[in-house]
Amino acid sequence: MPLTDYNCPICMKKMSNKTSGQDITADSYPNANSYNECLRQCDACMVGYSNSKSNPTLIFKDPLLNIPVHIRGNINEVLACSLNIKTRKTKLKRIGFNTSEDALSWTVFRYSQKLDNISALMKYITGEKASEEITVYYWGVPLNKKGEINNEKQDYIQKLLIDMGEKQDTLSEPDIILEDSDSVVFFEVKLSSSNDYQTPSDKWNTYKNNSYFQKDITTLSGKYPYQLFRNWYIGNKFAEQKNRKFYLINLVLKRPKDKETELLKSIINETDSSRFKTITWNELLNNCFTKELPEWLITWLRNRKPEIKV
Repeated sequence: MPLTDYNCPICMKKMSNKTSGQDITADSYPNANSYNECLRQCDACMVGYSNSKSNPTLIFKDPLLNIPVHIRGNINEVLACSLNIKTRKTKLKRIGFNTSEDALSWTVFRYSQKLDNISALMKYITGEKASEEITVYYWGVPLNKKGEINNEKQDYIQKLLIDMGEKQDTLSEPDIILEDSDSVVFFEVKLSSSNDYQTPSDKWNTYKNNSYFQKDITTLSGKYPYQLFRNWYIGNKFAEQKNRKFYLINLVLKRPKDKETELLKSIINETDSSRFKTITWNELLNNCFTKELPEWLITWLRNRKPEIKV
């Protein structure tokens, strides 16, 4: 069957549809991993819909067009410096999808940073008044409000990761880090995807530490959230070296089942200075902004897949 026609979400005109009016008996179409592979396109706005029969993904020809123009500046420079060298090209490409967690992370936190709202966000997480200077790291790249990269701070986190045994071209890069003089906050961001559950393997050994975990996870059977496990180790190490409190935040669309949260909490060692929290996007957006969100941001959030309602 031909794919359903759609209007372009930008100009609202009907998109071209390469399957429309054709006598097609195919049950499915090739996956679209880029704008050029989309069978439904708006050439004027350079955006297309993936080839899914229902609930398709929006894909921009120029990935940066998926970032609101108000906060698009500096993202190219940051992406070019992101810690995981091998994934830089893929990350840029995927930012053009309306399912992109990286696009969402950049848009919300960069907007908050430029609005001078990061201190309110930090206080919401820690419960304490934030210090005046807060560093925001995007994929391991520390960027100030003006858009300047702090090379000294980036060198520090790179060295930390290499010293713990990571490979220089595939370093871990927490989605977002907030750092002030008292606390360090790591965010593991999710939108359309769930936490990455894996069976412990040799690669987990890099992050073994008796003081950070209740159990030696590599001796356990079953599947555990690898990204959260890894970030718990890295964040604790980072905060410990700087004599700061540490918070790991799983930022999600919907709260996971209690059983999932209990699974992680059963292996990590929480203390007064080291905490794990799950926060939804709705909670963050409704509780952390001192001013009403602008209409352009509300519209952009509603065009995510899945939709973020605020």
